[in-house]
Amino acid sequence: MTQAQQRRARMLLAAMTALALFSMAPAAAAVTTPQQNRTATAARHAPKLPGRRATRSDLAGRRWVARHYRTDGTTHRTAPGAPIRMNFGKVRHGHRALPFGFDTGCNAGGGAVVVRHGRLRFRRVIETDIACTGTRGEQESAFDAIIRARPRARMSHHRLVLIAGTTVITFQRHRR
Repeated sequence: MTQAQQRRARMLLAAMTALALFSMAPAAAAVTTPQQNRTATAARHAPKLPGRRATRSDLAGRRWVARHYRTDGTTHRTAPGAPIRMNFGKVRHGHRALPFGFDTGCNAGGGAVVVRHGRLRFRRVIETDIACTGTRGEQESAFDAIIRARPRARMSHHRLVLIAGTTVITFQRHRR
């Protein structure tokens, strides 16, 4: 066999191998690992989020009070006489961010919040630094987990639900 014939034979073999691999690709993609199966099952059975996405106009100029919160699937009541409170300022012309204030039952503070696609992004947050223990310390930790993340914000029947990972705080609209 000449060198030219050997080269043609190698090219033909490479082309046939590529064609065989290409034709098998869809079948190979259909094979899933146990981890992929668990992830797909979890996605199908994930709880539906309550209500609808919160908007800036849902929050602007309103006050909210939470008397319970949930972490890692366990519901906790706030300390007696010390609910978690949030209030949002009015929309200011030319500003995307809303001013907000909070009181966790131990520490208080405020900053700005941007609402976008149903998520809240807290910015320039300033708060007091009092050491909190017991129930007040736990509720402070839950609230801090929320404002440090970019929580999903949902509205449902005069309730504001903030969700970040396994932490969920449900606020009732406060009427003066």
